[in-house]
Amino acid sequence: MSYMTRTLQHYYLFCRKRTGNKLHNITISSLDGNRAILRGTSPQALSFSLPSDVGQVRLWERSGRGRGAFQTTRRPVSISARCQRQGLRVRPQIGVYFGLVRRAMIECWMPGRPIGRPYTGNSYSMKTIGLLGGLSWESSAEYYRIINQEVQRRLGGVHSAECLLWSFDFDEIKVLQAAGDWAAATARMIEAARRLERGGAGCLVICSNTMHKMAAEVQAAIDIPLLHIADPTAAAIKADGLQTIALLGTRYTMEADFYAGRLRDPFGLTPLVPDEPGRTTVHKIIYDELVRGIIREESRAAYVQVIDDLAASGAQGVILGCTEIGLLIQPEHHPLPQYDTTRLHALAALDWAMG
Repeated sequence: MSYMTRTLQHYYLFCRKRTGNKLHNITISSLDGNRAILRGTSPQALSFSLPSDVGQVRLWERSGRGRGAFQTTRRPVSISARCQRQGLRVRPQIGVYFGLVRRAMIECWMPGRPIGRPYTGNSYSMKTIGLLGGLSWESSAEYYRIINQEVQRRLGGVHSAECLLWSFDFDEIKVLQAAGDWAAATARMIEAARRLERGGAGCLVICSNTMHKMAAEVQAAIDIPLLHIADPTAAAIKADGLQTIALLGTRYTMEADFYAGRLRDPFGLTPLVPDEPGRTTVHKIIYDELVRGIIREESRAAYVQVIDDLAASGAQGVILGCTEIGLLIQPEHHPLPQYDTTRLHALAALDWAMG
């Protein structure tokens, strides 16, 4: 008997007690080691709890008493990630309605596993990574390459990562950024994040430093964890014993506090950004060249000069704080330690998936 089957049996008995034995025609069956189904009818709404390690629930139902196909009437909802994110060890409440003449079933599966994929129990089983990309596609391709190359390095054979990718038309996002319409950009990000969650992603990775500007709003709108790009970057810097760090990125990243502020608190780092001419140079090369896949030696020389200026101001290392900068600047181009946010973020996502 699978864990999920035992779980539903336990809560079936609980529900019968709550409803005065008014649950009818109940059957519990196991689809595989990861999922189980409870089927039945009830004349009233139910509210019951599930253990926090049961990840998601989908309600299916059909009208009448015939043999018609079950149809999904509610999208999957996570019931554990929000509580885990808040550090609470509680059993979240889920309300499920069985109509008077409707037949219904509840389908449960563990978090981060796509519907229909059995959990193998192997030590290398991976949870599904949700990639929010197209910001630009040049760096999204790097995320995909880094993640899958590292999976193959760790596991050998022809292993690759379980990923879902939502790719924006970056021109639309670029227009919203330039207009300062961050509310509309946030709405687009939330919509895409929810699509990935519904598709079975177990975590969310925003493949962009700049679009972490709305990371808090996106996280509040979903029930799977958002892996923030600044966290593995700051952790790597702290592990190297550095304190004062140069930050290169788009103008939005360098001039706002959403990124530098996270480096300061909780990590205690001191970020330095270029002066106004330097910020203009860095930003312009990103949008005019790097997001288009254009690599120019003169642009590399300009970046090296900006890094030199920051090193002269006390920077002990440099954050490549735009996911395309790593296409232009490599360790051999400057002696200052470099922290490529694309690579650090991608590897952190894989660590989560294989953890």
